[in-house]
Amino acid sequence: MPFHFPLEVVLRFRRGLEHRQELMLLAANHEVGLLGQQIAQLDFRLAEARDHLSTQLQSGLTSAELEFEALCRKVTMEQRETLRDKLLEAQAQRDSIAEKLRQARRNRETLETLRTDQLHTYQQAEARRDQRLLDDALLLRRAYLRRS
Repeated sequence: MPFHFPLEVVLRFRRGLEHRQELMLLAANHEVGLLGQQIAQLDFRLAEARDHLSTQLQSGLTSAELEFEALCRKVTMEQRETLRDKLLEAQAQRDSIAEKLRQARRNRETLETLRTDQLHTYQQAEARRDQRLLDDALLLRRAYLRRS
């Protein structure tokens, strides 16, 4: 009789949950990375604008141009803050998904350990049964040979 794990369906379900959490974590990591890149790009643009403003101030700048530069910097800083808030939210969501993945992995590993233990017990019982059959066959052969 082949080995049958009664909770095989549950184990497959747990594997599927773990896989889904892994995919969600990959997506969350990707989102965090994209937001980080966008913030870095804004930081680079802010640095470029600061250097450009410094150069323009040395060569002379009208008040309208200075006001426009200040407005552009303010808008860029607001965008950066919005992205930073989104990044913090995405990091929190990623951490939550990572915790769910750890829990899903623990649940799957628990069932796999149970399955492994039951398989080992089954294999030991099968080995004992096979040995008993061999022992019985040997005893029958000896009994037959004694009668002859």
